Amino acid sequence: MRNPTVSLICPTYNQADTIGLTVRSILRQTFTDFELIVVSDGAGEETDRAMLMFSDARIKYKILDHGNDFGIGALNYGMELAQGDYLTFISSDNLYFSPFLRTLLETIDETGADFSFGDFLAYEKETGLWIEFERPPHLSGQFALEHLAVGYTIGICFLFTRDIFEAVKPYIVSPHADYDMAARMAIAGAAFHHVPAVLGVNAIHEKQLSVTSRSQKDETKTRLMVVEHLIKIGHPGAKEFKEKAERMKKLTKGG
Repeated sequence: MRNPTVSLICPTYNQADTIGLTVRSILRQTFTDFELIVVSDGAGEETDRAMLMFSDARIKYKILDHGNDFGIGALNYGMELAQGDYLTFISSDNLYFSPFLRTLLETIDETGADFSFGDFLAYEKETGLWIEFERPPHLSGQFALEHLAVGYTIGICFLFTRDIFEAVKPYIVSPHADYDMAARMAIAGAAFHHVPAVLGVNAIHEKQLSVTSRSQKDETKTRLMVVEHLIKIGHPGAKEFKEKAERMKKLTKGG
């Protein structure tokens, strides 16, 4: 049997109330040659029941014991199962608009990029507020490696080639694993291409914000990794980036 073009990995833990919506948003994609690998990170029976509602042959549902590792063990497990030439991972409380896969895949095909990414909306569950994610002016437009010396602004809608993933895998255990992975791909020479199109909705909630705020040391570590590479290749702004990153390191020390 022929392998799918795209593999989507969806680790999930205790999001039985939203995972059905996430899966449906993927099943409504205009690009249909994909597999969706949902990995239960010890999510429990409610998630099992939610997934039993789907009979689409493109969905594979796997169950693991809870890893207490931000879902990274489940993510890497799913990546090892993936058969597609193009890969991404999605969150089980986000939504993805129907052009999501087609837009990012066509961008890679047309530009020769290794990694494509688009824009998204943010929905704050506690307040009901909808906003369009906007990158700061100095990080807008097409991607540049130095953007990752400032922080992670790629977001939730992205697709990358199997080749670039194989070169730097696996994901590290961190709430900022996506940032670290993008940084290692960029350092390895990946070509990135930004698509100015809104392709999904990121659900933001208090628990997510709390975990992220407690993990600034990991974020700073990735930022410094990028800065050291900029210094190595002689980037003209590397010294300034390093000074800023070192200041951030001092602020987060012991945090």
